[in-house]
Amino acid sequence: GCASKGYQNLNARNNGYFYADLYVNEVYQAFEEGYQYNFDEILKIFPEVDSSTVKGNKEKLDDAFKKSSQNIEWWESSDWVDDSYLIIGKIRYLRAQWQFAIETFQYINQNSKDDPVRQKALIALMRTYMDMGSPEQAIEVSQFIEQENLTLENQVDYLLTLAFLNQNQENYGKVRELLARVQPALKDKTYKIRVNFILGQLSQQEGKFRDAYLYYDNALKGNPPYEIMFQAKLNKLAVSGLANPNYVDEAYK
Repeated sequence: GCASKGYQNLNARNNGYFYADLYVNEVYQAFEEGYQYNFDEILKIFPEVDSSTVKGNKEKLDDAFKKSSQNIEWWESSDWVDDSYLIIGKIRYLRAQWQFAIETFQYINQNSKDDPVRQKALIALMRTYMDMGSPEQAIEVSQFIEQENLTLENQVDYLLTLAFLNQNQENYGKVRELLARVQPALKDKTYKIRVNFILGQLSQQEGKFRDAYLYYDNALKGNPPYEIMFQAKLNKLAVSGLANPNYVDEAYK
């Protein structure tokens, strides 16, 4: 019974993967909580990977790495081996161990038969190349991803990552196109609010004031952070008829 697939899956999922994934996601959530709003520029799609936050969560990431390694060693017949490799790759990425991260994500892509996990590894590989300052290689990976039949979740992650790549290259027309594609499929409240606000900024920049007004209005839905709420309301005034000096009293109110 201990050698059965069901037993291996149960232990790999509940004793290792669950907590390892939880710990890594907590680090990513810490990046979100430290997100810096700079309304003088187009907001960044993703928060910065903060090395001090990574170092401050060393024990948590060490434990996640250990649990994932044990999953691979102890429950090699389970369905959670590829997921565990993915967590190891993410930890190496967070620690800026670029080459080790690249090798891990490439290994998953070459050996995994689990398409959703393999696609996640390719997206993570693309982001790794971006953060290590190799946008050309990130673009090459994106061309491979374009050939994949992505799950909806991976499609959302991919389009956001590709938009972020174009944002880093200041190709804002492409950013607007990609975010407009992904916007209807967004489920995560944080990214739904942020993407709507960024689309408002980009539309306003292009002089498409009606589109900008609607995007800012959407950004106000879902209980946004105070900074977003305040700025979205101001920007709605700026792109509406209330920006006209004849309506200054009403706008001030």
